[in-house]
Amino acid sequence: MPTPRKRGVTANTIRAMWPDYRAARAERRSIKEIERVFNRHILPHFGDRLADAITRAEITRFIDEIAQTAPVMARNVLAHLSSFYGWALPRLDRLPGNPCRDAGRPPAPKSRDRVLSEAEVGILWNVLDKEPAPFGPAIKLLLLTGQRRNEVFDADRVEIDIEAGLWTIPRHRAKNGVANLVPLSRDALTVIGRLEQKGDSEKLFPARGNDINGPSGFSKTMTRIRNAMAEQAERPIPHWTLHDLRRTLATGLQRLGIRLEVTEAVLNHVSGSRAGIVGVYQRHDYFDEKRQALDAWARDVRRVAKKHRPKAALT
Repeated sequence: MPTPRKRGVTANTIRAMWPDYRAARAERRSIKEIERVFNRHILPHFGDRLADAITRAEITRFIDEIAQTAPVMARNVLAHLSSFYGWALPRLDRLPGNPCRDAGRPPAPKSRDRVLSEAEVGILWNVLDKEPAPFGPAIKLLLLTGQRRNEVFDADRVEIDIEAGLWTIPRHRAKNGVANLVPLSRDALTVIGRLEQKGDSEKLFPARGNDINGPSGFSKTMTRIRNAMAEQAERPIPHWTLHDLRRTLATGLQRLGIRLEVTEAVLNHVSGSRAGIVGVYQRHDYFDEKRQALDAWARDVRRVAKKHRPKAALT
């Protein structure tokens, strides 16, 4: 028996229309990505708004805010919201057109090569010591594991095996659709062990007031962290993003003498040395090597953090 539908204007909110839109896209390979974008970005911001009342200016401001810290994700969110409106247009009599069509679109990001220096890594770690959950611990895990932002911030507690020192990122949450076994260093386990569980939330880093989703408010937090780093360094710090931490880890592993194929396994890259015919016939998962690499990286982070402790902490 079909579920009774809401009547009146509330039936035209994005949240009320979302189940039908999701059903219409259910057979697509990208359905998990669609769900993630809606649950993480669109529904928390616009879910309770009437779909035919949201203006292109509001959408532009929404996308601009995301673009401040995640320009690639901002373009992705806009594309998914535009796809929703393309589906919704014939279903809403008062909707004159797709408001995403003329909304501001962030420029395609330039290829980045920003890598935090040893000093910046040490300063960042010390700044994060004073940054409360969820952002302080979550960004520490980003730095220690090299995993993607959404893989860390949307992690479920069930993915973490403390005794085994293992984090299993399931394939439906991995960007490339390939499950990843991430060995957890002693430092990463310490970060996780200090987290307080929030009620019955399944999330490692639940959002305030919404335990089923990961946190939001990245823009203000990143501004605060960057300013704190500059204050401690007593000099300007070149702009960096959370994704740059992934590149920083990869560069750090190279400096520590870790083989390229091990680094790619840590990052869950199916490219380069693991692509093509090599990827078909080379099934070794480098798990032991990944653990050794991440343990070595954690020790190096600890070393530079100690070296660059704030002056006040040394007296």
